[in-house]
Amino acid sequence: MDAAGFAAYAREQIRAADVILARHRGRVGVCSCGRLLPCSAAASVAGRRRHFVDRLGQVEASTVLGSARVGGPLEGEIVPTSRGQPCRYGAIAT
Repeated sequence: MDAAGFAAYAREQIRAADVILARHRGRVGVCSCGRLLPCSAAASVAGRRRHFVDRLGQVEASTVLGSARVGGPLEGEIVPTSRGQPCRYGAIAT
């Protein structure tokens, strides 16, 4: 699965968790599902939601940041010439 596919999957998982968590509202000592607070089902879904929010943040950060570099090539870096052939930057052509 590529980054875009995972991002879509993670968003769907987060949306599904939000729907489930909306049904688990705490009242006085009892969850709306009938379990005693803290509700183990709500805690499990909240943990899964956190997992996907964190991973989605990592995927989106890496696609936004990428590996951009400001400035030209570094001394000794191999770069293509105008003819498309590799040449070591800073090397004197003979």
